[in-house]
Amino acid sequence: MKLKFLVAVLVFWVFNSVNALDLLLAPQCDGNPKNKSQSALDAGKIIGDVYTENSI
Repeated sequence: MKLKFLVAVLVFWVFNSVNALDLLLAPQCDGNPKNKSQSALDAGKIIGDVYTENSI
């Protein structure tokens, strides 16, 4: 009986925790740097450099 109650509480807690997550959409790749934040531009430059160094 205690085990079933514990499992029920854990399941309830997990579902509430998952529902509390706020997922953000990834920035759109529209080719217009004016629509991006500075941190997104910096990240894009770093990713581009890594691709270039690895001939991708």
